[in-house]
Amino acid sequence: MVRSLLLVLGLLFFGGTPAFAETPRECVEKIGVAIDTADTGLFTQKVDVDALINDSIAVFLEAAKKPEMQRNMQPMLAIMLQQAASGQGAGATIRALLYKEGRAFLLNGIGSGAFAGKKVSYTKQQSLLTPLFEHASLGRKEIVQIGAGQKRADGTIVPFTILDYGNDLEYPVDGLIQDVQGTLRLTKILNLQEIFTRIQEEAAQYAE
Repeated sequence: MVRSLLLVLGLLFFGGTPAFAETPRECVEKIGVAIDTADTGLFTQKVDVDALINDSIAVFLEAAKKPEMQRNMQPMLAIMLQQAASGQGAGATIRALLYKEGRAFLLNGIGSGAFAGKKVSYTKQQSLLTPLFEHASLGRKEIVQIGAGQKRADGTIVPFTILDYGNDLEYPVDGLIQDVQGTLRLTKILNLQEIFTRIQEEAAQYAE
């Protein structure tokens, strides 16, 4: 009996499959908890913020090359984004600024409690990139549905839906959950382009 107990303890703490291992679905649930409790520490533990912001910037800059998007921008802003997309001139500096402001916007929205539904006064940083965030929703963000995970070689795809109380719209997300040094994290949004296109269309309707 003692031998059996030692074997169980060995499996639990020193090898095998942990009895209380976190599942990809639970990882997404914890992201929801982090948003609801304004816990930036938990959020950055379960979300690869750097990767998601850099992916978002890449999608945004690709779209910024299109004339129809440039027509709705201030001329100087359009030129700056063209430089950032091409990587020429001050392009790297502009990309770094986009990253800095995007990261600050996201973590401020969580840490301030705005994305949890708390009424807060948010002072946006003033810069040439400020117009990009003028109509960004500061309403509550709630994960309202989490689907079954689909395993693949590099991780698990977990579909979930975010309800934005700022505009009362739902956004389906296909998130890739990966094991990063023993911790499950959301590292990629596979339908990011689709989400961005939808947001562009909504912004165009808002401007009309």
